[in-house]
Formats: sequence, C-alpha cells, structure tokens
Amino acid sequence: MAFKLYCLLLLVRFLWVFQPQPGYIHPDEFFQNPEPLAGDIFGYDVHRTWEFNKTQLTRSVFFPSLTSGISFLVLKTLSEADLLTITPALLLIFPRLAMVLCSLSTDFCIYNISKLLKFNPEKCLNIFASSYIVLVFCSRTFSNSIEVGVYALILLMVVDSRQKQLVPQAQSKKEKGKPPETEKPKGKGKSQGKGKGQGKTKGQNKTKETGTKHSKQETSRQNLKNISAGFWLGVFLLEGFFNRPTIGLYALFPMLFWLTGNATSFGLSSLLTVVGNGLLILPGVLAHLLVHLVLDSLYAGTLDVRFFTDIDFFSDNLNLDLWQNITLTPLNFIKYNLDVDNLSSHGIHPQVTHFFVNLPMLCLPLYVSFFTEVFAVYFGKGKASRPTFTSSTSRAFLGLCFFTPVLLISIFPHQEARFVMPAVIPLILLYSEFVTFPNGFPNVPWIAWNLLGCLIFGLLHQAGMIPCLAHINGMLVKQPSAEPVSHHVVFFHTYMPPRHLLMRSLESEGKGASELHIHDMMGSDRMSMLTKVDDLMESKRKRTPKEPRREVYVVAPASMDPIFCKKNVKNNFRLVESFFPHLSMEDPPLLFPSYKCMEQFERSPASMDSLAKLKFSFSLNLYKVERVVQFQPVTS
Repeated sequence: MAFKLYCLLLLVRFLWVFQPQPGYIHPDEFFQNPEPLAGDIFGYDVHRTWEFNKTQLTRSVFFPSLTSGISFLVLKTLSEADLLTITPALLLIFPRLAMVLCSLSTDFCIYNISKLLKFNPEKCLNIFASSYIVLVFCSRTFSNSIEVGVYALILLMVVDSRQKQLVPQAQSKKEKGKPPETEKPKGKGKSQGKGKGQGKTKGQNKTKETGTKHSKQETSRQNLKNISAGFWLGVFLLEGFFNRPTIGLYALFPMLFWLTGNATSFGLSSLLTVVGNGLLILPGVLAHLLVHLVLDSLYAGTLDVRFFTDIDFFSDNLNLDLWQNITLTPLNFIKYNLDVDNLSSHGIHPQVTHFFVNLPMLCLPLYVSFFTEVFAVYFGKGKASRPTFTSSTSRAFLGLCFFTPVLLISIFPHQEARFVMPAVIPLILLYSEFVTFPNGFPNVPWIAWNLLGCLIFGLLHQAGMIPCLAHINGMLVKQPSAEPVSHHVVFFHTYMPPRHLLMRSLESEGKGASELHIHDMMGSDRMSMLTKVDDLMESKRKRTPKEPRREVYVVAPASMDPIFCKKNVKNNFRLVESFFPHLSMEDPPLLFPSYKCMEQFERSPASMDSLAKLKFSFSLNLYKVERVVQFQPVTS
C-alpha cells in the first residue's frame, strides 16, 4: 500500500503540471529561468533582471538552457511543424514539466540513501512526495529547486562510498558470517597419515591466503568506489556551484566527512588521506569547468565564437589576454551578494529568520521532531531502544548535514524560505517514521500542514497574476488590426509580471500591430501610481493623428480597491475584470470591507452578499483609466 501511495503522489506531481498551478511564489521562478530564455529563443519582448545583465552575468545559463531552453526549443519545433499553437499556458507547462522530471533524481537519491542507512525507503519516499516543497516549489523553475537535487546527489555519493563508517553494524554482521571454507582432504590414507600438526598447518595457510586475497579484492573494490565517487562528487559540486554557489555551504560537512575517509586521528597519514581524496575530485571538476566557462562566456558575448571555428583566429588569440574574456558567473554572484547594499534592495531579515520562520513554514512536523530529539539527547531522556544522535553515526551525520548549512546560510541577512529547501532532505530521512503510520501513510499533522502549503503557495499566493496576463494577451489578440492601439498597463502592488507570457514579439512592435507597454510600479505609494497614470493620460491627450490610440489600464489587488473607488478630479478607474483567487501577503485582503464605490456602485462591497464580498476580497483587479473630462486629440 505504501508503494501505491507513492505512485499516486507521483501522478499528482505530474497532473499539477498539466493543469498549471496559478500560484505565483516569487519573481525568481520566472526571471531566473524562462523569461530570458524565451527572449533568446522566441524573440519575445522580455525583461532581463540584473542576474542576466550580459555585461555582468551572475547566473550560469547551463540549467536554464537544460530546462526552459530545451522545453522552448521543443515547443518552437512543434509549432513550426504546425502540430500545436503556442499559448501562455504551454509556455508555463513545458518548463515546469522539465523541472518535475529533474525532481525524480531526488526521489532516486532518497530511496537509495534510506536503503544504505537502513531506514524505511517507502516511508521516506512517501513523506518526500507528499511534501508541498516537492509538489509546489520543485515544479517551479527556481535555481533553489535544482539545488535540492544536487544536494541529494552529493549526499548519495558520500553515503554510498562511506557506508561502513556510517553504518558500522552492517560490516560487523558480515564479519559474523561463516569463515572462508578450506579444501577438505580428498583421501583418508595419506592425508591422515601425515599427522594432525601438518594438516592443521596447511589449513591455516590456505585460510590466510584466502583471507588475504579477499582483503585485497575488498580494498580494490573500495578504491574503485572512491575513484568513481570522487569523479561524480566533482561533477555535482561544480554543477551546483555554477547553479548557486551556496551549494558549497551545504556540501561543506558531507565533503569533510568524505575527504577524511578512514582517518581517525590527526597526523601525516590522515593529511595524505585528505589530499588523496581531494585529488579524486579534480577530474570531475575539470571535465565540466571548461563547458561552463565557454557556455557562459559565449552567452555573455565576451568570447568570440570564431575561437572555436577558425584555427587561425584561435592561434592568433591564444594568449593571456584571452582569460580576460572569460565570464565566471559564480564569482560575479558572490561579489554581488557580499555587498550589503545589494542585499538590502532585496530585503534584510533578522539572522534567525531561517530557524524561527522559514524552516517551520516549510516542514513544521519534521522540524519539531528534530528538536524533540535534540532536547531528548541533551536532557538524557532518549529511549534506549531507539538510536539517537549520540548512539548512531548515521543519525549524527544527517543531523549535522541539516544543521550546519542552515547555520552558515543564516549569516547572510537576506533570508527566504526557498534558500533552506535542500536542508529538508536530511530531515525527511531522519524523521519520516515519526510522521507516518506503521503502514507507511503520512499522519494527520503532516497531511494538514502540506495541504495548507499547497493551498497557499500553489493555488492562492499572487494567483491572479497569470490569469490576468493571459487575459491581457487575449485582449491584444482580439484587437482589430485596422485600428492599432497602444496599451499601457500599470502593475501596482503586485509581483513583477513575466513578459514572456504576454507573447509580444519585438519584431511586431511598431508595425501597425497593437502595442503593449508594461509599467511595473511594484510597492510604490498611492501618489506615485496616480502621478504615473496621469502622465500617461496626459500623453494620450497630446497624441498626434499618426500615433496609435492609447488605452491605460491598472492592475492591483482588491485590497487597493478603495483607492480606485473614489471620484477623482482627472481620472476615474472602471473595473474591467477580476481574477479570483488572489492572495497578497504584502497587502492582505480586506476581510470585512464596507466602503461604497462612487465610480461603480455595483462593485461596492456594501452592496454584496457575504460570499460575493469574500470572493471580491481575494481577487486581482484590472481597471481601465478614463478621463473625467474628454479632450480632443491635437490635429496639427
């Protein structure tokens, strides 16, 4: 039954891709991945954030190309073959499908780690697959979602190659088995006539030879495993570092454990062990380092493609100046994030936010289980029948794999919940049995917590934005070409609108087609927004006959509706469409609104019943701006 539940949860993970979740978690899910790639592949008018500024590229394009890049190329190929028509929904589905396929590698790692450490694989898989981190966050194009998979792969490599140190009882059980069999004497006469002492000596020699041979084979196998683990650890560390340099903080303790190997004390032999293991990582690092450097440098335009296609150009430019044209994105990322002024523009949080807010929000039942064990060990009240951090090497290892990176990441003042998502993997391995029934089904607190997370982040949080963008796209498509219109849409107190979902081609602008201009006011105050709208309407009044007719719209959450309900001196805001549901944490809904709308009395909450009032409160509104006094356009 436990395996059937996992298959059902896996089906839900895929169904939520093909029936896209409307929840909009954070702008990074679009602007770190599909937004710039859609501009490169489809030629859409997109917004490139500071991370994809080609003069100071801070994000490697490897994983965006692997997920959104390949997805969009497939979509473009199918469209050019007239097998489908590209829509905003497909632009949303294809990259998310690639992310879900990538997330399966984490399932594979959790299953194998739990088997190697003698945990219950079915329970671990069910807890992982039922977590809203996987169902919601890992299906989005976050670099943090990729970091979860990379951390799981690093843990698997370390656990697999160091299983004897982590689970010493596994080795002792093998040693309690039967000793190697020796050959029995074939005949009774001659063998017995030689005496007991001689026969015993031969048996001992054969046993020693067999044991030595077995030891050499075991050592050889362990060396091969170390070489293979070292290579793949180098690959995963490099890939993770170019995806997000913070993987170094996650991998610090597992890699220290792996590098020390069998070393048990400080000394020259231990130092040689660490150095030898460190050298095993280099082939994997070097094998992929060149690929990333070339790919990012070509994308940023700092490296000429003729360097690889023209042998004469290659020989003429192969000098020390070449390295000045190499773009090292992790270095740019680190430089940016070490500047406190840069971090302050994204938000400064107390350094205990991860411990007291973000981790409880992500996995409260598992987090409570962790501190329950910590307190039990500290006060000496742990059950003797159950292994704890002090009695189990594997539990201590996983506990430190969780606590150490969270502690290090907490040094940085900008803290968001998705930054600590990889740390949940050790918690799942440690405490799945605490949040499941004996049959492997999750218990009620775990189900309730993750249903709440799916509801808030998957279905409600900023959920009106994507339907609103689809509506604007449809509005532009329906616009008659005989009368081109210049649409100006002001987004007020919303997340950044991903432009690629509007599917506006750079080539189509200014060629008689309807134009679209996005004005993102973010969290600006009321007066800044009204001033911006007034400037746009003033420009509309002064347009020449050759200019397209201008229409101005405002997108804002319903909690801002009282601003737009007042009769203004110059402009009025007529409600065109509402998109339900929509929850803005920054501007919470007005749960009991009672104001009257002077512009449109029918949209006054005071005239609505309770259900309609609740629906309206949890909506994102699209307003059309209209002049109170109509002006005639300038004719000369």
